Amino acid sequence: MVRAVARASLIGRGLDVWEVIATVADNDGSTAEAAAYLQIPPGLVEAAVSYYGEFRDEIDEEIAPQRGRV
Repeated sequence: MVRAVARASLIGRGLDVWEVIATVADNDGSTAEAAAYLQIPPGLVEAAVSYYGEFRDEIDEEIAPQRGRV
């Protein structure tokens, strides 16, 4: 049996929230720099950060395998 896993994403952008949060982290916490790098409005990065504040554990679980930590 395969279980479908829902991932939080930015509608119409092709980005998952974990990707935005990882980019913010890679830019020393700068949402403006992350927005510029991802070429999305800063408000979307701020929305992702807000979501992360509510669902930190779930997003961290999605980031960990991408960082080589399982």
